[in-house]
Amino acid sequence: MKILENRYLKILLFIIAAIILNVAAITFADFDVQGELKLNYTVKAATGDNYQVFYSKGETWSEHESIKLEYTNVGEPQVLSYVLPTEVKRIRLDLGDKAGEIQLSNISLNYLWKKINIDSKALMDSEEKNAITTIKEDNDIINIVANNNDPYIVLELDTMNISELFILSR
Repeated sequence: MKILENRYLKILLFIIAAIILNVAAITFADFDVQGELKLNYTVKAATGDNYQVFYSKGETWSEHESIKLEYTNVGEPQVLSYVLPTEVKRIRLDLGDKAGEIQLSNISLNYLWKKINIDSKALMDSEEKNAITTIKEDNDIINIVANNNDPYIVLELDTMNISELFILSR
C-alpha cells in the first residue's frame, strides 16, 4: 500500500507542477493572442518626421486606413511598430514629408509567434515608389535617399509569400 500511496503522491505533485507552469506561461509570456499583424522597422534620419503606413485590402489608399507615428530620436535609431489588419494585401511605407537620407533596418511582419523579414530587394523591386532616388543596402541597413517631399514605397504582400505567417495560425 505504501508504494501505491507514493505513486499517487508523485502523480499529484506532477499535476500541480504542470498547472503552475501553465499559469506562469500564460501570465508572463508575451503571447499575441489577438492575432494582430505587426509591421516593425527601425528608422534613423537626420531630422524628426512623421512616418505613416497605409494599408490596403485592394487598390486604393485612404487616410482612415493608415497609421502615423512620429520619429523623434533624431540621428538615433528608433523602432516604429504598426498594428495592421490581417487581410492586408498592400502596404505603403511613407518615409516622412521631407527630402533627405533615411536608414531602415530590421523590417519585419509578425503574426502570433511567426516573423518574416523584409529585405532591401523587396524595397528595390517595388514597382511603385515616389520621390526616391536610391535604395542601397550596407551591413543590413537599407539606405534610402529621398529627393522630394512625400517619399514612399509600396510593398505588394501577395508577392512576398507572407502566407507563411498565417499557416497553422488560424
